[in-house]
Amino acid sequence: MMEAIRKGASSWIVKIVVLVPLILAFAIWGIEDMLRGGTYGAIATVGEREINADQFRENYNDQINQLARRTGRRLTPQQAARLRIPDQVLSSMLGSLAVEQHAESLNLSLSDDAVLREIVTDPAYQDSNGNFDRDQLRGLLAQVGMSEAAFLSARRQSELRDQITDSMLAGVRPSQTLVDLTNAFRNETRTAKFITVPPPKDDAIAKPNDKDMKEYFEKRKASFKTPELRKATVLEITAESVGKTLKVSDEDLKKQYEASKQSYVTPERRTIEQIVFESEDAAKKAKSEIDGGKDFMEVAKANGVSEADVKIGERAKSDLIDNKIADAAFSLKKDEVSAPVQGSFSTVLLRVTDIKEGETQPFDKVKDQLRETIVAQRLPEEIQSIHDEVDNRKLAGKSTDEIAKELGLELKTIEAVDRRGRDAEGKDILVGADASRAVAQIFEGLVGVESAVIERSDGGYTWVDVLDITPSRDQTFDEVKADIATALIEQRRADALRKTAQGYVDRIKKGETFEAVAKDAGLEITTTPAFKRGDSPQGMPAAAVAQAFTLPVGGASAAAAERDPGRVVFSVADIVPAPKLADEARTQIQSELQGQQRTDMLSQYLASLQSELGVSIDQTQLVRVLGLDQTAQ
Repeated sequence: MMEAIRKGASSWIVKIVVLVPLILAFAIWGIEDMLRGGTYGAIATVGEREINADQFRENYNDQINQLARRTGRRLTPQQAARLRIPDQVLSSMLGSLAVEQHAESLNLSLSDDAVLREIVTDPAYQDSNGNFDRDQLRGLLAQVGMSEAAFLSARRQSELRDQITDSMLAGVRPSQTLVDLTNAFRNETRTAKFITVPPPKDDAIAKPNDKDMKEYFEKRKASFKTPELRKATVLEITAESVGKTLKVSDEDLKKQYEASKQSYVTPERRTIEQIVFESEDAAKKAKSEIDGGKDFMEVAKANGVSEADVKIGERAKSDLIDNKIADAAFSLKKDEVSAPVQGSFSTVLLRVTDIKEGETQPFDKVKDQLRETIVAQRLPEEIQSIHDEVDNRKLAGKSTDEIAKELGLELKTIEAVDRRGRDAEGKDILVGADASRAVAQIFEGLVGVESAVIERSDGGYTWVDVLDITPSRDQTFDEVKADIATALIEQRRADALRKTAQGYVDRIKKGETFEAVAKDAGLEITTTPAFKRGDSPQGMPAAAVAQAFTLPVGGASAAAAERDPGRVVFSVADIVPAPKLADEARTQIQSELQGQQRTDMLSQYLASLQSELGVSIDQTQLVRVLGLDQTAQ
């Protein structure tokens, strides 16, 4: 997809249909034709222009449909809202209308002839000979469901918007000073020496007495409260569980195999050589010479064709652009030389030096893969069917327990769970991508009150019922005495470790060598390789790396170790400035900075423009159009 976008960067179909919703939430490339008409009130206004429900819904559905085609799965309104797709679509439309009004205030316009010239000369709508291909344009418009009149209008508006944005952004270039500073920041390297100071042993930490523990407890009573616990049932319809129950017959598997057989075919491939001639007569003469005994490659060289140009390489028939040449090449026997072939662009002689036969994977070999495909196709409908069955039975007044038994579904009973998804012993009881939402629903619900269904990330559903609530309560000192003792010991251990490490840092700052301090501590010195900002030299925590770039050579500091309970004391051993930029690297940084600056300027321009024109959004209407309730939004 990205390759197609790059190749069709000049195509306004691409800009309108693909780049808008995916790249810039504030993008100004809207479809003006879609922003007219409508039968409902305004969802949003910018200046004197309105976006009504029909217009927004059309743009929103376009975005949802594009994502569905790419991912093979259609998002629900709730899922789209969590991904902020409605915000992106609305922002895009508002930005588009704001810039259009600015263009009108500047009296910018384009004639029909000017717009048509731009379209006719656009490479995206030209054939292989560089001529405008109306059928190709019609085909592209048909794919996105746009009329020629709508496309012409959209192209005109896009050109007008470009007159503003292109002129505004044309002069945006990063200064050489900024490029050099960026290079210095990214590519300066440093070397450090460090020791890892271990925490003190247990016998070095004074055991807390009752007085210390009671003082600690009184200051932190709230942290020793028992968590609120809830008992609940959880009924889940997951993609995995439903997929296991779906039955797929051999007949269905065979139908799927036949329908998708081409995807299990490895095409025949041939190693092809060709000699290109300026005329058919020259090709006929060369063919006579080869038939008379001359070597194919010798004839090629005699006609000014190098060996590299002769060897096309191994190709499938579909790899060859010219159909006539493809048909000829794949009709030859191994080492046979073709008669002159008049292709679309030239006359050629062909030779096939190797043939790899194509093959089709047998049904039995891909049976499991076929089942997965069919299950994936049927899964959404089956999940929805089960959901509807559960919903209907709930409306009939049946309990979740009764419904689970009737439908053969597993109903989990959770005796006690806290807000973190853990049981009374602190063990994780609800895990997985959707666990946090289930826990949240349990703690939002009330005993005996039906909770809203949860739409799972895998397309399934979860229902929870709260059965009982155990409130949080204060614990007595005696109940938590052991925990307090442990917490106090760990606090004292951490304090002692920090004090020891800082003492080493202070000695280095006062002039002692790093080696002397390490020797006195009985710790081994590790010297890092040269590292840049963001690197992770082994043993050096990220915090130490960041601090190292704030210190001079010989400067020292300390940071918590990342893989053990100790602290790392380090000193900067060497600083190597960033090397001078090569032309290619300088160009790359310039391009990156220019893109960032242009994005920032465009963002500021749109924000300023919308602020000047005034923007209002009817959130209630927007939520209604999206099919969401207020809490979902």
